[in-house]
Amino acid sequence: MGIIIDEPDNVDLQGEMAVLATSRSDAYAFFANIFNQLPDDSFVQSMRSFNLEDWLTSYSEDDFSGIMREGVLLIQDYVNSIQDIPSETVLTELAKDRTRLLRGIMRGYGPPPPYEFVYAGYKEAEAIKENKQVRQAYAAAGVKVLEEVKLSPDYIGVELDFMRYVTQAEAQAWSEGCFEKAHEMLQKQHAFLQDHIVSWMPKYLEEMFKEARLDFYRGIAKLTMGFVLDDNEKVIEYLKEAETNEAETNEAFV
Repeated sequence: MGIIIDEPDNVDLQGEMAVLATSRSDAYAFFANIFNQLPDDSFVQSMRSFNLEDWLTSYSEDDFSGIMREGVLLIQDYVNSIQDIPSETVLTELAKDRTRLLRGIMRGYGPPPPYEFVYAGYKEAEAIKENKQVRQAYAAAGVKVLEEVKLSPDYIGVELDFMRYVTQAEAQAWSEGCFEKAHEMLQKQHAFLQDHIVSWMPKYLEEMFKEARLDFYRGIAKLTMGFVLDDNEKVIEYLKEAETNEAETNEAFV
């Protein structure tokens, strides 16, 4: 009969992975909110008081890519520039640039809107099929876009919010010691990043960076791009950790 071995190391790894997944979920929530929510007065006030240079010290040089660093510095420049500007003025300029970048009002006025089917190169009939594929990915994870949300499932903010959900579910699984569930959520993250996000989002974010008139949105474009590309690479490492942890746990009960 087998016995449980190396329990302290197992617990340490479990805790580290839970913290990591929570941090990733918070980051995805931040990006999703930027694309899904209109800036308001509280948003402006939080920008004035939050020192985004803290992002630079919360990551090691290896963890914080050059693209993300560039994005943070651009956002910090914008935050510094609005300290003495009335909130109403800041909100107006943010709203104007956001409309140009996200709404796709007309050709030549900002980039094409941030929907997967637009940047993945599908024809109209194939776009409908792709929309179903995105919904199927959501359904497989046990979630659906709320009916009151008037956004297409392949909109950038919705896809980022889905990643917020599955990373949050992973964090909870680690916290509860459900290693198989954590592994499953990581597999879903990896598949969604590969099949959807990295196939089109960097293309849009590059256009967003070129078209943005404010350093805030130029910085958001760089920061988002750097994060999703980095996460796409690192999730493979997280999967290996989960697989090893699950195998060791199963062996302990042989």
